[in-house]
Amino acid sequence: MKIRTLQHALRQRLHRRTQRRGFVLLAVLVFVLLLSMIVASLLFQTAADESAANASAGSEQAWSAALSGVAELLRLAPQAGGPELDWQDNPQRLKHQLVYEDGADQWYFTVFTPAAPDSLAELRYGLDDAASRISLRQTTIDQLAKLPRVTPDLARILRAATAPPSTGATVSAASAASDGSDGSVGSDGSVGSPPIHTLEDLLQLPGITADLLLGEDLNQNGRLEASEDLNQDGNLDRGLAQYLTLDSFDPDLTREGRRRTRLNDPSDPLPAIDLPPAFTNYLEAVRASKTRIEHPADLLDATSKVKDAQGAEVAIPSGISKDELPLVLEHFTARSSDKPEPGLINLNTASAAVLATIPGIDESLAESIVSSRTSLSPDRRRTTAWLVQEGTVTPEAFKSIAPHLTARSHQFHCRVAGYGLPSGRFRVLEVHIDTSSGRPEVTHLRDVTRLGFPLILSESGDPSATSTPSGASIQYPRARNSMHTFHRTSAPARPGGEDVPADRDRSRAGNPKLETGKSIPRNSPNRFRPQPQIRYRLQDV
Repeated sequence: MKIRTLQHALRQRLHRRTQRRGFVLLAVLVFVLLLSMIVASLLFQTAADESAANASAGSEQAWSAALSGVAELLRLAPQAGGPELDWQDNPQRLKHQLVYEDGADQWYFTVFTPAAPDSLAELRYGLDDAASRISLRQTTIDQLAKLPRVTPDLARILRAATAPPSTGATVSAASAASDGSDGSVGSDGSVGSPPIHTLEDLLQLPGITADLLLGEDLNQNGRLEASEDLNQDGNLDRGLAQYLTLDSFDPDLTREGRRRTRLNDPSDPLPAIDLPPAFTNYLEAVRASKTRIEHPADLLDATSKVKDAQGAEVAIPSGISKDELPLVLEHFTARSSDKPEPGLINLNTASAAVLATIPGIDESLAESIVSSRTSLSPDRRRTTAWLVQEGTVTPEAFKSIAPHLTARSHQFHCRVAGYGLPSGRFRVLEVHIDTSSGRPEVTHLRDVTRLGFPLILSESGDPSATSTPSGASIQYPRARNSMHTFHRTSAPARPGGEDVPADRDRSRAGNPKLETGKSIPRNSPNRFRPQPQIRYRLQDV
């Protein structure tokens, strides 16, 4: 009996020891499992951080490559806008240009704009000038109503939203609602319009749809894709955006940057150039009689009646024929202000649709102008006088349309794609450049990467062909909001704007062709140079 009791006690002790050992083993296993999970989590975090860093580095490399394209544009800009039109399409300097190679990728930039309506190509590798379009801030309702698909009501809405405050342009509630829109109308009968900083902001206006403004090119890459050919005609409809710009102006200076002589100011001395004696006598007599000249073109074959010393009325010819007209247009002005003249349309680059909106030019004459200018030499295109010299218009017709025309441009826009091959990482920038001060300035820089990669690459990576390079997959940046606009701080800010220090301009060192782009005040000698204290207005689009 005692033996059985002892055996039972031994078995219980062994059982309790076994339970304790099992618990310890279980605890050790749980600890090892937790430790493994922590290690795995750290490894995963490290790998994720490395992947994110690599993706971010590739995106920033693409940004730097695009900025290299902007720097190249600034080197070309001083020659842009003149009679030599190679600034519109210069693939030798602006198409698929190698910036650098980092061992994994070769980084390129391409500058592009949509091709002209009459061109067989889809893209041009150069600049598009604002003077070839209608300036919304300076146009009239009648001009806008001449554009395709623009009704008088839409013309009034566009004019009211973009007119300078001094014009007092308003749109009645009846007009705003006549197209079925529900735009807000103020107590004074004007449409309550949001601030307009880009053409895309026009989509906030009543009656302005994406189909009307952008046409079939909704991703704004200048190419007709299969999903965009809504009318199945094989032609890209670029909407109203191809005819419009927000601002364009021409400084009242000669091409050499000299101040023009005021025709109506007797105290303003004549320029130090050879002038026809008959013209100097005419100008002296007209100034003495206080007869106002409205535009230098009015001097063409002009005759004015003035009184001589005896009080008798005599007719004095101006001495300006079509041969001397370019000289007068270049060196004289009838304006009394030194401010740039806004809204002039470039006779040498505007499309027939834009030219046809000018008072005194109908569709037939616009087509004739476009046809005539293609055969002109660059020297002939330096002045609008070629319209008369070539016999395209009569002297009287020229006097009517000359106040609306110019033969040069100073504001330009384009898009710049920076991309790496074979990784396919890319960034796309929208760039506006102003050369009116004599020094090229970047006035607008916007990241439009979210619209997609605009080019079609060949096996070699050249944008001119029609297939994607083997082994290259286009990678979109994963930024939450990848489309921002950088404006000069003097520009009015849109709601939701955020002040961003200049050190967040995304510029990076190590690129020998890179110049850091800054929105610096217009009179600064360091335009487009690093300025640590400058602040930007960062706006989500």
